[in-house]
Amino acid sequence: MSIIERSSATKVIVNAHHRPGRRQREYRKAAGYARGGVPVLLVIDPADRICTLFTEPKDGAHLVRRVIKFGEPAIVPATGAPVTLPTDTF
Repeated sequence: MSIIERSSATKVIVNAHHRPGRRQREYRKAAGYARGGVPVLLVIDPADRICTLFTEPKDGAHLVRRVIKFGEPAIVPATGAPVTLPTDTF
């Protein structure tokens, strides 16, 4: 797990996994992050070449889940201005 910090008010948790079946485990963990108030969770799945961006935590779940194919930019909402993360180098 990595934490990207743009400012003291913006933190993004990034989880990368390399084993099959791990994505479902990461999705189950997303609820815990939402309960903890983590505003953005990016799960990177190199096996399937996709990223899943979870945002807008409320009532123990992230209300928005966006699947991003490798090569497409991940636009992460952040305080002040969105952050664009390239996914072509994962």
